[in-house]
Amino acid sequence: MEAAAFAVPSLAAEAGLRVDERGRALVDTAMRSLSHPDVFVVGDAARVTVPGTGELRMACATAMPTGAHAAEAIDALAHGREPKPLRFRYLAQSLSLGRHDGVIQPVRTDDSAHRLVITGRPAARINEWINRYTIASLHAERRRPGTYRWAKPLRPAGAAAGAGAAS
Repeated sequence: MEAAAFAVPSLAAEAGLRVDERGRALVDTAMRSLSHPDVFVVGDAARVTVPGTGELRMACATAMPTGAHAAEAIDALAHGREPKPLRFRYLAQSLSLGRHDGVIQPVRTDDSAHRLVITGRPAARINEWINRYTIASLHAERRRPGTYRWAKPLRPAGAAAGAGAAS
């Protein structure tokens, strides 16, 4: 469910970064620009493709994880380590329709919809919980960097079916 059209500022293209047809910077799984690897791009300004999940949609659900992952990648590089690839999975698509109404649809890892749809007041409560988690995560991250966590696949893309979960 897509409720709004997203516009991407022209900054990336004007700065000379490689961009897609929507103007999003093309990045690797560490959030580095493909054309300028010293530049990190996150959120709606980046076109991110994750193995097992696909191309990430423009959403708050992807902005915070890509930002946190870029910080982890920069930290790894600063300490002489190669950054780990972004691991990400979707849990749901949510739409707030005010304080007392909404729509929540659980999704598969690749963002394809399950049949279940939650509407009305229960969906509004779930949306409120999502918003509270987002704000609490920002406050926690400010106090203790590196504490933010996001949903990841149960196993890395390409891992054997019997392998344990990795983080």
